[in-house]
Amino acid sequence: MQIRTKLTLSFILVVAGLSIVSLFFIYLQFKNHSLSEFYGSLRSKGIMTAEMLVKNEAEASKLSPVVLNSQPGNVTPFTENILIIDAESNIIYTYNDATPPIPEKVLENIKRNKEFSFDNNEMLALGMYYTNRDNVPYYIISESTFDNTGLLSLRNILIFTFLFMILLVAFIGYIFAGQALAPVSKIMNEIDTILPSNLKKRISYSNQKDEISRLAATFNNLLDRIEHAFFIQKSFLSNISHELRNPLTTIIAQLEVTLHKERTDEAYKKTLYSILEDTRKLNEVSEKLMQLARINANGNQIEQYPLRLDEIIWEIREKMLRSNPEYSIDFHIQNLPADESALIINGNEALLSTALTNLIDNACKYGKSHKSWLYLDCKNDKSIELRIEDDGPGIAAEEKELIFEPFYRSNQTSHIQGSGVGLSLVSSILKLHQIPFNLQSRVNEGTRFALSFQTLSSGLAAQTMNQPDHVAV
Repeated sequence: MQIRTKLTLSFILVVAGLSIVSLFFIYLQFKNHSLSEFYGSLRSKGIMTAEMLVKNEAEASKLSPVVLNSQPGNVTPFTENILIIDAESNIIYTYNDATPPIPEKVLENIKRNKEFSFDNNEMLALGMYYTNRDNVPYYIISESTFDNTGLLSLRNILIFTFLFMILLVAFIGYIFAGQALAPVSKIMNEIDTILPSNLKKRISYSNQKDEISRLAATFNNLLDRIEHAFFIQKSFLSNISHELRNPLTTIIAQLEVTLHKERTDEAYKKTLYSILEDTRKLNEVSEKLMQLARINANGNQIEQYPLRLDEIIWEIREKMLRSNPEYSIDFHIQNLPADESALIINGNEALLSTALTNLIDNACKYGKSHKSWLYLDCKNDKSIELRIEDDGPGIAAEEKELIFEPFYRSNQTSHIQGSGVGLSLVSSILKLHQIPFNLQSRVNEGTRFALSFQTLSSGLAAQTMNQPDHVAV
């Protein structure tokens, strides 16, 4: 069932329920008012008759024996009647001599309640306990046939009104539901025209702060993310094919040239060294891609343990200088705390080492003299800032967000060998550890990365120092 039909039916049911309750209430109120007037008329007639016939003992004695059909002939005996009954339950006056005796139970209710309404054959009766001026009690019963013609007419009018309202509500509800859902239909039609080849198209909507506008804005935000993902995928495929094809092409060419004819041992060694260098580049790219994929797939399942941040940096520095003798790394610790536990953070050592190694390696690789400066600033017991600075070519303002995309290479550093995956891997690792970082860079003046680490409290650090702090990833 379509939403438009559901809304129309829901609107009809709500209005129908309210209408039934309202119209039934009107009918009951009119009926009660009619009966109230009817019984009021019976009361007036009964009291007036009693005042004329039994207002005192002398007048009442004239009614014995029973005076039958004493009213003028213009009164219809079978549609209206008044009875006067004495204390001994004897009828001493009546319009209709065919009136059956009133049951004793009814008389008892009249005496007890002073006034009592009941059905008597086909007429409605009102019984009253009346005491005349001489304190002689009588039962006055005034009865008449209730004319319900007005009630029947009102009932028919209300039924007709109800049916007309339902038809009108169904028509108006269907129109209004269509108008309310028109923006949704428009959005659906526009969505159908959006294809993977045309992801720049967006849903048009008004600036009204309603649900439809929010839906369109949310969908446009989703399209932005999808377009960005498609762009990253295209860039990824384009760059990875370039990064893998060039080394493989070089390896194949070198092997073909080498196998073309016999060569000296020195030539073979030279070729093997060149192939080894290209193979290492391929291995570096594949390792970083595997780490990046593993983080994105299982980031929430990676274990973290207490780690000494300064020890990790010293270890990275030592390994990097050993494998790259041309590098120079100056490491300074500022505001060294008296309590060594203030240098303990929570994290995964393998991943943090990978991220910091990439940042330090980039600083040395792109620096003018292959030199970098590291500053570990222990600001307080809860926070440590690590700054990694270089004097390299810097990063243009428009490239600061792009450098964290996989395989993106800046034009200023494209001549230097690199995979383009390192900073993307760094960004993923820092986000996984919830480590905020700040990038400051000026073209031809250098770059500075500032990372902010949250330390563990002394008590927690002391309790967890004995836990393993090396995790294979």
